[in-house]
Amino acid sequence: MNDIKFSIKAKGYTLEEFAEEVLGIKRNALYKKINGDRKFTKLEKEKIKEVLNIEID
Repeated sequence: MNDIKFSIKAKGYTLEEFAEEVLGIKRNALYKKINGDRKFTKLEKEKIKEVLNIEID
């Protein structure tokens, strides 16, 4: 999941900006999803693929 953090920063977003502006969630929710405590929704996975050009499980 570190690929997500790297890709977010490579696209010029902070984690907070990406969470709120792209996914429509709070930063702490994104952290929980990146760390595996929660799962990404189908829509969130699609947005991540669209914006970051990476696929996640």
